[in-house]
Amino acid sequence: MRMLFSNLQELNNSNIINYLKRNDWVLLDDYPNKNFLCFINDEYGKIFIPSNESFADYYLRIREAILFLSEIYKTSTDEIINDIINPLIDYFSIRIISSGIKDGKIPLDVATNYLIGLKELVISSAANEENPRPYVLRASKNDSQYANLFKFAQTKVGSYIMTIETNPMDEISWTQIVMDENQCGFIDSQEEIQFPRRIMNRISTAFKQLQEFDLEDMETFLESAYIEGLNANMCDAISKFYENDLPDFNIEVNFGTTESHKKNNSLFKYRYNKESQYAVKIISEEYKKKNVTQEVQICGKVEGLKALHGIVNKEELSGFATIIGEVDGQTKKVRVFLEGKDFRLACDVLKRGKSLKVKGEMSRVGKFFTIECPTIIEEI
Repeated sequence: MRMLFSNLQELNNSNIINYLKRNDWVLLDDYPNKNFLCFINDEYGKIFIPSNESFADYYLRIREAILFLSEIYKTSTDEIINDIINPLIDYFSIRIISSGIKDGKIPLDVATNYLIGLKELVISSAANEENPRPYVLRASKNDSQYANLFKFAQTKVGSYIMTIETNPMDEISWTQIVMDENQCGFIDSQEEIQFPRRIMNRISTAFKQLQEFDLEDMETFLESAYIEGLNANMCDAISKFYENDLPDFNIEVNFGTTESHKKNNSLFKYRYNKESQYAVKIISEEYKKKNVTQEVQICGKVEGLKALHGIVNKEELSGFATIIGEVDGQTKKVRVFLEGKDFRLACDVLKRGKSLKVKGEMSRVGKFFTIECPTIIEEI
């Protein structure tokens, strides 16, 4: 195994001690040599780190400790360092497997499709997590910005493994306005699951659903899959991975957290060949068939508002306004997706007991009538 020590200078006793404690190492308070901190582990024995970061040989000793951890956990030194620096990371990686890339090269168009597919998968998962729908006509501005919460991690040495990672607590510029509880995979001790982790949960669930997909049970699948996992948009993103002419093509998808690195295990691992491409295509087509729309205009009172994720700046809030009014001579309750100034207008109209006029394409999602992309929003 090739030993690298990138970012070694970012290590210090504080983050190293936190890492060791997270991984069941116990500090010996009575160790006689005060120049070292000694930690013990029932399975792996002892490890030593300098007690003072100002020692001349501090990083030499830390390098030895990292090498020891790398050997016992059977992972690279850089992954150990990354786990120490970033203690709360969720990740998923996609490995390209093909006899056509044994020479260590992949076509540029294949790499491009993967990058586009990964970005679209994150955005479509965020949109569906905010408001589960079989098919999202248009991602919101916020959905597109969620991609910035995910990072393209360092490619694994010697292979074409593309890794996307996120810190589930990294929401400094985001606020959770409304949150439903929907935990599908990653373990989180918090009562409310942070949104980046919920996105990762949904992506993990989607690949699990794809693995278990049964064409003969299509109708049952379509009724519920989008609620916690796949919808048409996510299928379209995944299909990007299959747009290549590589022979014997397979992809292997791994999901995990930094906590799962210590035993070199993934929380989930799935493998797909080109036959899975048919499942992705047909699920997308069937969901889009169900998304029947009609151009409508509704005038009525705003009964309620549901704010979704938004930037702390209230100018960027988005969400759904529920309007009760007449559509084609029938009284209907319609949810209208609004962003920015339009959402603020609905808040003001609700507060003053006034009405809104909305025009746009209306579809039915489950028991709800929804207008996702209104063309006219006016107070009346």
